[in-house]
Amino acid sequence: MTAATALAAIQVERLLAEIGRDYRPGFGGGLLTTSAYDTGWLARVRAKDDPSQLAFPEALDWLLRHQNPSGSWSGPFPHDVLPTLSALVALRSVPDALKARCALPASRALSFLTSCLPRWQVATHESVGFEVHLPTLIQSLNKLGIHLEVPNYGDVIDLMQEKLVRSAGDQLTHGHSSLIYSLEALVGSLSPELIPRLRSPLGHYGQSPAATAAALRKLPWDEQSAIWLRNLQSRHEGGVPTVFAIDMFEAAWSLHFLLSVNPDLAREPLCAKVVSRLQGAFDPVRGNSWASEDYFPQDSDDTGLVLAALSMAGNPIDPAVLLRFESNAGFVCWANERNASVSANAHVLEALVLGRGANRYRSQITKATDFLLAARRSDGSWLDKWHASPYYAVFCAVRALALHPDSAVGLKITPSIRLLLAQQRADGSWGQWAGSAEETAYAILTLIHSKTPGAREALRRGQAWIEAHYADPRPELWIGKQLYSPIRVVEAAVLAALQAK
Repeated sequence: MTAATALAAIQVERLLAEIGRDYRPGFGGGLLTTSAYDTGWLARVRAKDDPSQLAFPEALDWLLRHQNPSGSWSGPFPHDVLPTLSALVALRSVPDALKARCALPASRALSFLTSCLPRWQVATHESVGFEVHLPTLIQSLNKLGIHLEVPNYGDVIDLMQEKLVRSAGDQLTHGHSSLIYSLEALVGSLSPELIPRLRSPLGHYGQSPAATAAALRKLPWDEQSAIWLRNLQSRHEGGVPTVFAIDMFEAAWSLHFLLSVNPDLAREPLCAKVVSRLQGAFDPVRGNSWASEDYFPQDSDDTGLVLAALSMAGNPIDPAVLLRFESNAGFVCWANERNASVSANAHVLEALVLGRGANRYRSQITKATDFLLAARRSDGSWLDKWHASPYYAVFCAVRALALHPDSAVGLKITPSIRLLLAQQRADGSWGQWAGSAEETAYAILTLIHSKTPGAREALRRGQAWIEAHYADPRPELWIGKQLYSPIRVVEAAVLAALQAK
């Protein structure tokens, strides 16, 4: 065992201990980066008893501390547009006593948006609910006297109307629509009597800080919602993440990465504790969402990877629940989805192949396989709606196809492996914008499924790069309402890659 491998093993123990500790019944757990988009919504809430004061002044402080030199928040372009719009609305909506403090940051944000929006294209942008969030923020700025030109704005409005037709109605009324997560875009048009019925007993709306903040602004003061938001602020130095909780997601993805290179880890007590929590929270009838405290529609992605992780830990479960997500062409994350996910279909395929009674699901295995192969681009890569880097989608799809019971399907990963080898940077890393430990980890974890000449050498060069750059800042690459990072999930991928053979 090399010194780097030994250190990685120690770090794995620490990581599993953190995942095991970070869970509070009635609140949840999971570690994410802070979201400027959601924090912008929080910074607009006024105090319960004094409308001339902010209810969450630390949110404004967080925004002012984290503005980029360009005047934006988050990034890179175009992923900085929505968080910057949200922050600008907050800065221009502050009480009179704070206007002087916010004037220059607001001016810089407006200059950034004025210069960059002409390059924004609806056809090339993807973030959760952008088709309803963008018009809402533009309208808010219009009311503040700021008028920005958005290219193809009519196309965004068309997408918004399509989404509302598809996901509102009875599903929303009964709390079963993914639109609850984007409630901030709807509070101005929904009945005030309906909105409280969408709130969870914990105080949040769709596990979304932005949606919860917007409801708090619109409705009579709700102390339970305020407490939930303050709890999040205490974990994020005044800001809030893009979603909370993520304990199911964090545990399942982390175990999946770690067990893919070290199945024996499942026998270790720290790992067994996390596995036990997943097993206890698994719902064989509805499936699972990203949190144990489940107040959001269940989805195929989380359900599939929970099942796959349990199988990898030696606890296979009949994956029949996945049939509720089956569509004509593959598997949807949830009903009325605009565009299906590559990673979700890959995780469904993996769960079906690894689960108990796989022979009963041959037609579904074929369907998910066909979906993945049809979604592959001509260069051998995949793109996914949940991650900005193609290397994540390539890892998910290649791993699922490599595990396929038909060896002929496994051979079809070759073009994707060749693409990875060709795209490795001269320094040994992989990365869409620059070399990153996370993306290099995905490439390494993909290459372990290949015997293609050069794969092992590329893997070793990638590991050497991660060892040298382990402490470097890690970019936000996961797609939510803005880019974010599930910190422990990324760490698990990196540590798994360092242990790969």
